[in-house]
Amino acid sequence: MTSVSKNGATLQVVTQGPVIVNFDILRGRIKVDQGNSPYVEGEVVVSAPDALTLSLLDPRKLPQCIVYPTEDGWLNGAFVLSLRSRRIESGEVVLSVASFESLLLDYAPLADDYTPLTLASSLRAIVNYVLGVAKPSLVVLPWALSASPAHDADMTPVWSVINLPGNSGFEGNTTAGYVAAVNVSGLTITTAVGFVKHGTRALRYTATAAGNSRLDIGASNQAFRATPGRTYTVAIEHRSSIARSAILGVRFVNGDGDTIGSATADFTSSASQLDRQRLTATAPAGTEYIWPYILTIGNSAGQFHYLDDVMIVEGEFLPDFFDGSTTDTATYDYAWAGATNASQSIRTALVDGVAPDALVWRAGVSALDFLLPLVQAAGLRLVNQGTSWTLRDENYTASGSSVIGYGVNMVDGVEVIDRDAGAWADAQVTKYSWTDRDGIQREAVDAYAIDPDYNLLTVEERSTPYPGPGYSEYAVRRAQQRGREVTVTAVTDWSTTAEQPITVTLDGGAELEGVIQSVEFDLETDEMHITVRPDEETP
Repeated sequence: MTSVSKNGATLQVVTQGPVIVNFDILRGRIKVDQGNSPYVEGEVVVSAPDALTLSLLDPRKLPQCIVYPTEDGWLNGAFVLSLRSRRIESGEVVLSVASFESLLLDYAPLADDYTPLTLASSLRAIVNYVLGVAKPSLVVLPWALSASPAHDADMTPVWSVINLPGNSGFEGNTTAGYVAAVNVSGLTITTAVGFVKHGTRALRYTATAAGNSRLDIGASNQAFRATPGRTYTVAIEHRSSIARSAILGVRFVNGDGDTIGSATADFTSSASQLDRQRLTATAPAGTEYIWPYILTIGNSAGQFHYLDDVMIVEGEFLPDFFDGSTTDTATYDYAWAGATNASQSIRTALVDGVAPDALVWRAGVSALDFLLPLVQAAGLRLVNQGTSWTLRDENYTASGSSVIGYGVNMVDGVEVIDRDAGAWADAQVTKYSWTDRDGIQREAVDAYAIDPDYNLLTVEERSTPYPGPGYSEYAVRRAQQRGREVTVTAVTDWSTTAEQPITVTLDGGAELEGVIQSVEFDLETDEMHITVRPDEETP
């Protein structure tokens, strides 16, 4: 007969209902590693139960597994984990378990999710949104970041872009570039308060007679050059003297002036305020020009409509309105491509920042794969410990401390310094590559060195949209002590955990202080294996 683990560890499985079943653990291991996601993972072995009880050990049903390390586990803490796999062999059941970051690998959206873009000013808001969406319905534990640590970061995207209309804000006091196409007359410039969104002027136009009216944006069918296969976003601010149903549309035109594709977006033109409307569409093969228009439905004769802040930009991402006269900032330079208020407006990014693609949660990308680049670029880690989700920086320290000494509680100890292990570097170049919605290959580079006179550079390639600078610095700072590692085996102390201060006295009396990188508990031998990052300044 196989005996239970040396320290009397037990496994409690909680399923829906709830149904609670306890098992004696025969053997196994639990590892806590600050360098891993999931933060906790392990494997436990129990005796095969009857068929009914065995049916509860089904990872497809997401049972909650609580590992109590000792017989008085409530006093010594417990590991609250998810069941990842079950294997039956020789009358025993082998269970793989992991902390709940593992469940973030299981969920991905069925369609592109743009919500994170609207939350870009707060990384915490993005993380909480993703946690809420990805939380399995079978999991009842809280799934939101703990209030402390309160780390956050601004992930607002930064990118250069061109606004194609030359007379986008009507500040040149002209209606040039806008055509009264159908049942429209009286194009004039207004300065009336409440009918201008930005600057001091807007366009007013009139429905000539009762019925539908169309205003074209562009003086001809060769208004704005467009590239086949590229996505374009059109935006306007619109208001009517009487609220009307309306359509914002685009036609894609070939070189002969023929419309070969179109797209529309319905909206209601308010009588009380200018509202922003937008439309995103992809140019079909053969496109040479994009030709936007506004159609208002069921006008009365003489009804007024107002238009301001017209934008036509390449791509699916719509910036706040700008023209060439927008005031420069530390982030952007604004300029006209030619004549003021009569040429394209150019916004040029002056700083390295988050690519907007990084804030679109693409269909099929797991919650964890979406979040980690953003979190790491902010110099943080996302960690789950049971009911607690936290964002931790490089200075995070777990409560408590450990003291391991040769001849006291140490079974074995090894110190290694290895330049070639690939764990240590003092500089890094991270190369990002991804494909955007239009199939265009994008690239970005993030580089960091602790000192200009660095002596070991690593290069990492990541197939993910650029989350902005920061990951290379994050990686280098975390690598500083990894070239020097102390690995010790000691008698198990269940208060030991990763990220905890530790003092180690090796054979010969050398004493080192540092932080625990990882600790793995052997449930059969009652030993723990600790990896330590020593402080270099410690004698």
